[in-house]
Amino acid sequence: MTTDMTMEQTEESSGGGIFRWIGLFFLFTVLLLLFTLVKMPQPKIHAWILGTLNQQLNPMGIAASAEEGHIELGLGLKYEMSGVRLTMTDTQKVLKFSRLEVAPNVIGPLMQGKIGVHFALEEGSGSIVGDVKANSKGDDFDADIKIENVNLGRLGILPFATGLDGTADLKGTITLSGSPAAASGMTGKVNLTLAKIVIDAQKFKGFDIPRTAISDGAFDIDVSGGKATLNTARLGKPGGTDDFQGSASGDIKLNKILDNSEANLRLKFGFSDRYRQEKTISLLDSLLGMFKKPDGSFGVRLNGPMYGMQPAPDL
Repeated sequence: MTTDMTMEQTEESSGGGIFRWIGLFFLFTVLLLLFTLVKMPQPKIHAWILGTLNQQLNPMGIAASAEEGHIELGLGLKYEMSGVRLTMTDTQKVLKFSRLEVAPNVIGPLMQGKIGVHFALEEGSGSIVGDVKANSKGDDFDADIKIENVNLGRLGILPFATGLDGTADLKGTITLSGSPAAASGMTGKVNLTLAKIVIDAQKFKGFDIPRTAISDGAFDIDVSGGKATLNTARLGKPGGTDDFQGSASGDIKLNKILDNSEANLRLKFGFSDRYRQEKTISLLDSLLGMFKKPDGSFGVRLNGPMYGMQPAPDL
């Protein structure tokens, strides 16, 4: 019984997280308006927002800071922060961007019985701009996100998310709708492209990773009927100068808890001749012998839950 209750609580937390953030934002909006009307000093508002944000992020091992923040009341209420940094407290990896703007998006969503949030992240010439709206029950939401010229190294997303130092240029769109608490009802599309991918030479989890250069990548994923289907998922191009070339096909049967989602994937990948001369890659090449195809590439099938996928040769 205790295990069942824990699982239910975990699923509720996983599915409802986005709505807690939306609810928190609207609490911010109401309080910001109140603070503005009573003429509360901007530094006190900024300190309150950072304090509240860190209360939410600290359990996840993340600390937030910003150089300054202020309320704008031009064509509508919005809050802007500059010099924003999110730091992983265990690795000290930093996600940073020069400007963050959040604002309520009221009229359109309200006509649909929903509440809405508009946000914009900027760093250099890159931006991530999006709109999220949801109903009060949290069982129906829409997200529309556009990514333009984002440098993953400058922003710090690559080392922050993976622990690997490197960079890549990212652009694309993400559209999702449905209920995170009911994966079978989710629909949407992810369309992303990468360029100028470079992983720096470094030691990672005890291995010496050589400098890795990949010209580009593309991901085209459909979400519907409880599945995420990989129409396109590749890094690099076979026969080119890329140090690594790989592609994936198949689908993932979605679960309310991502780690419990069921994978049915086929991977094909290979290394350039130059890259194979690197000591670590040469060892890896030998260890992957059972997956090696006649053309020198590797084929792998991955099946089972995401937390414990079972690899098998795909020759």
